[in-house]
Amino acid sequence: MFQVRLLAPADQLGVLAFDEACRWLSPIHRLTDKDQVIKDINKLTATGRTDMGPAIERAYLALREAVADRKHMIVLTDGISH
Repeated sequence: MFQVRLLAPADQLGVLAFDEACRWLSPIHRLTDKDQVIKDINKLTATGRTDMGPAIERAYLALREAVADRKHMIVLTDGISH
């Protein structure tokens, strides 16, 4: 969570959670409320099976639409994708 604090308010960040399905905890947006994003991240729990493919595709499509010079995707998982 401390890495979120290092970002500037003009930076953009999104949090996409996945297990058997994927869902945005925090869609990609300018980082004006770091505390809320950290709360969203803290809601994550390890549940269900790991189906990483659809989540990566959804994140890729969102990043493709985002207006930014540099774009990064960080994937964290507690399991092996089936």
